[in-house]
Amino acid sequence: CGDYVEACHPFLQDDPLLEVAFYAAAAAAAFLNAGARSSAYLPLPLSIFLSDQPVAFARAALVAFVVPCLAGVVSNAIYVRRQTHRLRLAAHLQGQHHQRLLHQANLRHQQRDHRR
Repeated sequence: CGDYVEACHPFLQDDPLLEVAFYAAAAAAAFLNAGARSSAYLPLPLSIFLSDQPVAFARAALVAFVVPCLAGVVSNAIYVRRQTHRLRLAAHLQGQHHQRLLHQANLRHQQRDHRR
C-alpha cells in the first residue's frame, strides 16, 4: 500500500476522485485484512500463499487494487469527455472566426469593386 502511495502521489494531488477512491479502498482493505499477516515485500501471489489467512489477504488486495483502478478509469473517461468537448468548442469557434474573416474580406473586395 505504501509503495502505491509513493508511486501515485503526484496523480492523487491532481485528481480528487482518484484520491478519495484510493483512501477509501485503503481503509476498506485494512478492514477486510484485519488479522491477516503477510509481507508487502514479496510478489502478490507469494504474499497471498504465505499469508496466515490467504482468503482475507487476497480479498483485501483485490479491493485495494480494483476500487482505485475503476475510479481512475472513470476519472480518465470524464477527463477525455471534457477535453473532447473543449476541442469541439474551440474548433467551432475557430470556424466561426474563420467565416467572419472571409466575410469581412469579401465585403472589402465588394467595396473595392463598387468604387471602380
